[in-house]
Amino acid sequence: MSNIITVQIPTETSYWGSTATEADVYRIIGNLEMMIRNQFPDVDIDFQHMQEPRGRGIFGDDESMMDSIYQFIQDNWTAAL
Repeated sequence: MSNIITVQIPTETSYWGSTATEADVYRIIGNLEMMIRNQFPDVDIDFQHMQEPRGRGIFGDDESMMDSIYQFIQDNWTAAL
């Protein structure tokens, strides 16, 4: 049985850039989710779209996996733009 990792992704347009539109945001979110799923194919990830994520926006029981996903996002989020 695998543990679920919850990843909160911001929907606030200004988070993604001063000229980002709502359409841009949902394209970027889709790209980022696909990148994360491809990097961690064996992890059960629940994506939540939120105006503003809580804390670092990653929750679950596996601290090591949460750290790995967080670091991946920090290192690669601009590739989703």
